[in-house]
Amino acid sequence: IFGIMWYVAWFVLAFESPSVHPTITYDERSYIELTAVNMEEVSHGTVPWKSILTSGPVWAIIIAAFASDWGLYVLLICVPLFLMDILHYEVAAMGFAAAAPFVFKSLTCPLAGVTADLLRRNILSTKTVRRVFYTTGISSSHWLIFSRRMNVIKEKRKKFKIESAPAWIIHAKKTKYVSQATNPTHPSVSASERSTFAFCYFLDCPKNCLDYYQNGSKTDGVYWVYPDDEEPFQVLCDMTTDGGGWTTFQRRMDGSVDFYVDWESYKKGFGNLEGEFWLGNDYLHRLTASANMVFRIDMEDYEGVRRFAEYTTFAVADESVDYRVTIDGYRGAAGNALAPSDRNGIRNMSFTTRDRDNDDDSGKNCALAYRGGWWYSACHNANPNGLYQGGSHAQGITWAPFRGQDYSLKHTEIKLRPA
Repeated sequence: IFGIMWYVAWFVLAFESPSVHPTITYDERSYIELTAVNMEEVSHGTVPWKSILTSGPVWAIIIAAFASDWGLYVLLICVPLFLMDILHYEVAAMGFAAAAPFVFKSLTCPLAGVTADLLRRNILSTKTVRRVFYTTGISSSHWLIFSRRMNVIKEKRKKFKIESAPAWIIHAKKTKYVSQATNPTHPSVSASERSTFAFCYFLDCPKNCLDYYQNGSKTDGVYWVYPDDEEPFQVLCDMTTDGGGWTTFQRRMDGSVDFYVDWESYKKGFGNLEGEFWLGNDYLHRLTASANMVFRIDMEDYEGVRRFAEYTTFAVADESVDYRVTIDGYRGAAGNALAPSDRNGIRNMSFTTRDRDNDDDSGKNCALAYRGGWWYSACHNANPNGLYQGGSHAQGITWAPFRGQDYSLKHTEIKLRPA
């Protein structure tokens, strides 16, 4: 509507020559005619193209004008796209708010001109005024756009959605073993995935499975997690148990993987994320260092009876203290095997394997005796990493309060979720 009104006003108020304008005064007409005569008397020489093209001030003006025009057209063209694609606003439903940047520009430009004239007359030179206004205008607009973009990125840290960034969510389709899946230089990792690793060093990408769950992912599967600024790695996410968002770090289901392995294997992880596995003590430390974690173990016997145990406090220290564990706050139906009051709890215990004895039993290495790797004390009330379907007393996958020390369980899953 405003454009149509302007168009009509142009035809009504504009005239071919100032001399025929109905509101022109005699003095104005005389001045214009005299000026026109003087301009005709000016001799026209050759254009000093070389001087123009080699002039620093000329090029400074050209560059400044180009940047100003570029900024204007970015504003005209990209603001609606920015509002829709980045901020996810419905421009058509915003009304006046969508036009606010243009209204602001139309108001500030004349005001800036008046201010510049006042500064040039009384305080600063013309050159300085131009520099100040060009620099302030261009840099401030870019800074506002950049700062807003960074705010959007921060919001996406909290509201990460799989649908809007599928490249961030990499399922383990090409590689099955943790040792391969956690190596960005491995041949099975694509260039786009490697670029995602670099991107997520600067952004707060999902630290664990709960981050995915809270932002729309409700499907069990393998995902990349970024708990810190180190190399990301893949985990198995349980999105269905007790509200979902669990990061699984151990699973026993069919005896296909040998858990009676050495320190280095437990450190780096072993097995298959789609089957049986131990995620790795290094990764377990990084996960628990990134947030206060709840520990949960789900177990099932061969009669189909299921139980679970949770601990509201769980953390694993780094290798310098042999992955010492902090655990407390039992709840559940399986019985408190890990943090009871007797000596066989795992509170403050370091990890023990067949080749590194850190348990409290002075007479033997508990990992050797019970064929596993665990936070043994002297020795255990639970042996989730013991022999599958076998062994002598307490050598199987046991949870003493549930089925005793002579019964090896059919299925266990151990997982974490931020408290």
